[in-house]
Amino acid sequence: MKHAYLIIAHNNRRILEILLSMLDDIRNDIYLHVDARSKLLDDLNVTLKHSHLYVLRNRIKVSWGTVSQIKTEYALFKSAYSNGPYSYYHLLSGVDLPIKSQDYIHHFMNDEKREFIGYAQGKHADDDCTSKVQKIYLLTKFVRAGDPFFNKIVYRINIILSNVLYFIGLKQNIGGGKRKGPNWVSVTQECMAYILEKEKEVLSEYKWSLCGDEIFIQSLVWNNPLLRSRLYCVSNEMKGCLRAIDWNRGAPYTWQIEDYEMLIHSDKLFARKFDEQHIDVAEKIRDAILYRSGDVGADKLEYRNNIKLASNKSL
Repeated sequence: MKHAYLIIAHNNRRILEILLSMLDDIRNDIYLHVDARSKLLDDLNVTLKHSHLYVLRNRIKVSWGTVSQIKTEYALFKSAYSNGPYSYYHLLSGVDLPIKSQDYIHHFMNDEKREFIGYAQGKHADDDCTSKVQKIYLLTKFVRAGDPFFNKIVYRINIILSNVLYFIGLKQNIGGGKRKGPNWVSVTQECMAYILEKEKEVLSEYKWSLCGDEIFIQSLVWNNPLLRSRLYCVSNEMKGCLRAIDWNRGAPYTWQIEDYEMLIHSDKLFARKFDEQHIDVAEKIRDAILYRSGDVGADKLEYRNNIKLASNKSL
């Protein structure tokens, strides 16, 4: 059965082009959402030889930390699910890359039949999760709307206002059992069906939450005994979702050429984040993996300079 790759993008065109070239496999369908305010699609030219690329027509204005991120994920989930079934649904950002070949990813996941979802650990994570879902955050959509200095001021006001509202008794009445972790996950057909079943409830519960996209999937799966029993790893956040993400050196750290050996020998399947300013490490990973899997020839390497639009279907 095929895998579905669901991509949320808004910038870094060259990284996205590399990502698409690395996912181009007859066993994959690719679904792409580009932020409604982004001009990324104007310059994005992609020739895929094997995969179907579905570009979502109804684009959402995505604002960091708001329910718009959850709505975007659901738009991708529904689009892919309607064309399924799929063995796995992989949620990626446009600045992620696979760091294993498609042969490896398909064989590994098809053997495991697990849910690859990361869970943050410790009391701080639990307290942060509770605060983000119970308090009402009214100004989040403005937090990254201006220059860095303005953003910091708005962020602080947003936090203070949410605390004041909470103190006077204005809060969201959301049930317990909430957990958090990276929103980048890989889940089975059965798990996706359950997530979609809960859409109306999720959009209502997380309307005024902060970074609810990092909470709703973790919470849904954690409170479903069957799906919870299928989690790949709950004791290590990044092992659980099989993503290489470095929060110690950045927010998150941008991978650079000196990280190449570590990434290429990692036990994870995907890595984030990459940036055009360090395009060399992204190109080196792409070339190494496509050569290793035998999927690349001289013509394939033209992806970096010779991309043409090839969307099999628009949604």
